[in-house]
Amino acid sequence: MSKDSTLTDVLWYTARGAGLMSLVLLTVVVALGIATRSGRPLPGLPRFAVAALHRSASLLAVTLVALHVGLLLLDPYAHLKLLDLVVPFTATYRPLWVGLGSVALDLLAALVVTAAVAAAVAWRLSGSFAEFGRVRVRVQVPARRGEVLR
Repeated sequence: MSKDSTLTDVLWYTARGAGLMSLVLLTVVVALGIATRSGRPLPGLPRFAVAALHRSASLLAVTLVALHVGLLLLDPYAHLKLLDLVVPFTATYRPLWVGLGSVALDLLAALVVTAAVAAAVAWRLSGSFAEFGRVRVRVQVPARRGEVLR
């Protein structure tokens, strides 16, 4: 077995393993997300722990998807280009499966961007609401006789 063949095998197995593990983890993430939103805690775990587990599993799943995609770009067996992984059904190597994977990648990217934007907007709004609350409290505190409102 040559060195190039060994490297090709390592890339192939690592890419497929990362893809399989990300698929399993994304299934767990969806189940945990449903459990979190339903309000029912899992046996033995409080709700905040389920939410933390959901967040950590989703971060690991996105990392494994990124590893899977990166390794597929380096895999000499599939000969995939970046366009094949972003635009669905354009690959010459197994177009149906690569196309379904690119649709999933596009949806996952949209989900990650949406979550990041929502978190940024929530952070900005929470700061605005806190500032509004501080101004409102200052205005509504009645002054005692002889005191000056600041």
